[in-house]
Amino acid sequence: MRHIFQLCFISFIFPLFINSKTAAEWRTRTIYQLLTDRFAHTPDDTEINKKCLHSPLSYYDIRHYCGGTYKGIISHLNYIKQMGFDAIWISPITTQIENDTHWGVGWHGYWQQNIYGLNEHFGTENDLRTLIKAAHILDIWVMLDVVANHMGPNVNGTARYSQVEFCTVGDINVPLPDLNTEHEFVVSTLSQWIRNIINEYEFDGIRIDTFRHVRKPFWTDYVSAAGVYSVGEVATSDTAYVGDYQRYADGVLHYPLYFVLNEVFRDENRKSIREIDKQVQLNEEYFIDTTLCGLFLDNHDQARFMNHTKNMILIQNALTYLMFSDGIPIFYYGTEQEYHGDSDP
Repeated sequence: MRHIFQLCFISFIFPLFINSKTAAEWRTRTIYQLLTDRFAHTPDDTEINKKCLHSPLSYYDIRHYCGGTYKGIISHLNYIKQMGFDAIWISPITTQIENDTHWGVGWHGYWQQNIYGLNEHFGTENDLRTLIKAAHILDIWVMLDVVANHMGPNVNGTARYSQVEFCTVGDINVPLPDLNTEHEFVVSTLSQWIRNIINEYEFDGIRIDTFRHVRKPFWTDYVSAAGVYSVGEVATSDTAYVGDYQRYADGVLHYPLYFVLNEVFRDENRKSIREIDKQVQLNEEYFIDTTLCGLFLDNHDQARFMNHTKNMILIQNALTYLMFSDGIPIFYYGTEQEYHGDSDP
């Protein structure tokens, strides 16, 4: 009877991680990062925000939804596959604040209001499941962007700021309240949430936003609960500082290398290519395993690489280095179309 119970127990827990992709397996992948709202509309959708189809966009338009959906991504999976990518990184999927702020709305996914709800602007739960299933059929893994550091701003109207109870601490325009990751309930809630979301939708990996803004011990349980490859965002050029965070996730986004590549392969005030060799030496000293780190030239938080580098030879050399260096290459959508946008939208 005891053995029967053990077999039943094993059969219950095993499916939770049967499809989990290990960090070692992710070494073989090349990631195409996209912003769900900005990548592709649902085919034949007549309700899209046509303002977003014209350039340049106004200050207002660029900070509001443009109509990208999961169905839009599905319709472009073959396009992504044919370029040679076998993984995609999509925006956070949670419900966002709907009210307008000084910086617009949460179309990007980082101003979540309810971690248990889905962002309906991107599509339905079934649309999300269909996307992941369709990607897996093409052997494209799906990385989910997640936020455990903060929630969206508490904005639901106007108030008299002359009254002390309406004052706020933080960014006066869009204050993002921190989650108390020292509180046992918060820790267990977030760990349970990431476990459930990975198992429910069968995501293959996670990119963790604002990784350095949360106390380090918190990540041990969180990453373990996820059970898939994890890469954290530590946005600074200090190699020793960034490298230390690899003790708490499988990998980190290689911001030190990002800064070096943007200095070496640029049109003006270009630094010597020897700076790359110096960075390689620092990698060996401070990183646990650079082959598990995410390598990139630009992303949604930075100006595009082609904004400051127009010379195609330099661009090709930078991309080539990215592909052949130790690490997991991450290409920001639009690079193949020579997008050259400037500031963080």
